[in-house]
Amino acid sequence: MSESIEVSRIIPASAEAIYKAWLSGPEHGQMTGSTATYNEADDTFTAWEGYISGKTLRKEPFARIVQAWRTTEFLDADPDSELEILLDPQGEGTMVTVRQSNIPDGQGDAYRSGWEEHYFEPMIQYSKSTRAKLNQAGHAVSDAAEAAGDAIGDAAQQVQKSANQAARQVRKTAKKAASAVKKFVAQAKKKLAARKPKGKPSRKAAPKRKAAGKKAAPKKKKVAPKRKAKPAAKKKAAGKKRRG
Repeated sequence: MSESIEVSRIIPASAEAIYKAWLSGPEHGQMTGSTATYNEADDTFTAWEGYISGKTLRKEPFARIVQAWRTTEFLDADPDSELEILLDPQGEGTMVTVRQSNIPDGQGDAYRSGWEEHYFEPMIQYSKSTRAKLNQAGHAVSDAAEAAGDAIGDAAQQVQKSANQAARQVRKTAKKAASAVKKFVAQAKKKLAARKPKGKPSRKAAPKRKAAGKKAAPKKKKVAPKRKAKPAAKKKAAGKKRRG
């Protein structure tokens, strides 16, 4: 069997101050009047000189904290108790509600009085102290510095973004200009090519001029040589002469 309890008290401090002190080793110790530690790397913690130990499971800034929680009175076989701290602003203070479940059977009343005596009462006294006010002022300065850093970071990102946009626009304009120049050069080459003749004109051979004042001599006709009379013809001719 296990038990559950719930206790509440108005603490004269802001929800932000209580939330930050609860999750800070030094301030948690100052707030409760005993030694405490908090490891931000893994959210493990101790309080009351190691009597309490556990781990933060969930965080809702300035409103809610959920922790796995146990004391040295828990047996090794006992599971962790679950602790829920609720912060509700009330005027100039904060209603702090502690809900604790899975408490080993028979220990509920002891832890109820323990929250009242070892947490709420010291927290009320601490919230009125100069140390608490100095811590709150330190948190305010830290928050302001963080906000300023965020603003500077945002401004730097915006400047970088504007520079990147300007660079992209310059590259885009340069690309368009290069494309226009390339197109213009291509058109100019095309026009020049159209003006040139396609081929070299062929030159006709000039007619040869005849020499002035000189007439060409008439060509001589060739006379075929007379053929010699054959012997038979001669005999016929001699016979004719005889008959006559």
